[in-house]
Amino acid sequence: MGKPTILLGPPGVSKSRVVRKLAAAVGWQHVQRYQADASADGQFAGTSKGWSNTEASVPARAVLASKTANPLVFIDEIDKAASSQTHGSLFNSLLSFLEQETAKNYRDQSTDCEFDFSAVSFICTANDVSVLPSHLRDRFRVVKVPAPRLVEPAVAGGFDHRRHAARGRMGRVRRSVRAGRAERHGEGLAGARHVDARALQKIVRATLEARDTNAMRH
Repeated sequence: MGKPTILLGPPGVSKSRVVRKLAAAVGWQHVQRYQADASADGQFAGTSKGWSNTEASVPARAVLASKTANPLVFIDEIDKAASSQTHGSLFNSLLSFLEQETAKNYRDQSTDCEFDFSAVSFICTANDVSVLPSHLRDRFRVVKVPAPRLVEPAVAGGFDHRRHAARGRMGRVRRSVRAGRAERHGEGLAGARHVDARALQKIVRATLEARDTNAMRH
């Protein structure tokens, strides 16, 4: 297992997309996603087989679905997980999977089987790691994903690429936003240090749509 990693950055900087790209580049055939802000915290470690709706732990589901010992478990927005202990704690549950000794011999309560999770990789995304318990945060490598500036050509080009891809033309897409044009789009924000990425997307989208509309009129 590689060192568990947290991608830290503001909303809208495509942290989840980075995880998907990384998984494809590394060759992970299966990515088990867990949305921390939309799940009951007890679900991560699974539920007892005595329950009618019993469910295996997230790492067990990843291993079983991938039929490999080293799938990727992706925890999205780990900092949004509830801190209450009422229904179990994601933070406490996660520790058992991050410790090599316990991960090697983990008995899943739903399947009542022993698993070796020592080769499972964990990647999380977060907007703020200060809310995580220190004993959990210390077990992660934190990689900062900064907010882009519109003056960066790759950013504007990437937004344009996604816009075309969403229209079903990914195979034929041509990045029409060139370096010089991207710089012109971002002249007004050239000095900005902290710009919301979703706001940048809206600006680029509006600019490109206006360009397309004008092009059709001529």
